Amino acid sequence: MAYLIKPNTLALLPTLDPSGCWITQIYEEMRSFQDPRIPINLLKDTMLHYGSEYDGVRKAARLMTGYGNKIPICISPILKLFMFPTRSSKTKSDIWLMESQIASVITQGENTSNVLFYNEITITVPCTKKEIESGLRRVLKYRRKLMERNHFKGIVESS
Repeated sequence: MAYLIKPNTLALLPTLDPSGCWITQIYEEMRSFQDPRIPINLLKDTMLHYGSEYDGVRKAARLMTGYGNKIPICISPILKLFMFPTRSSKTKSDIWLMESQIASVITQGENTSNVLFYNEITITVPCTKKEIESGLRRVLKYRRKLMERNHFKGIVESS
């Protein structure tokens, strides 16, 4: 069975295999391994498994938030899985981070940051702290909009 993004997924980092093809380095709470698909295809396959479609969710997120690029994605509202891209989601070299797993971000260099996850794993990414914090804020705005739209006030269950 192909890998699916789950609550313990931390990050999807694109990398080149020995033949020069893009693949994904997957970081989970207890392990790290590679998948032959690029991050965006992992997202798309996982979302179909959980019952949604990437392009539709991306379009809805764009309409809800007004963001034109670096649009956060809700992979599964039931599992509360939200990831955000560090660059344009249209590039093969885009990194995706799981918002709920990030504890802090520390500047490493001019355009490099260390992302510290709650399980104390640290991943160095080629992004500024500001870019990652912006991604986190975008997810929070998107999550809030989803909650507002899906909270049905005044509905009472009958017994």
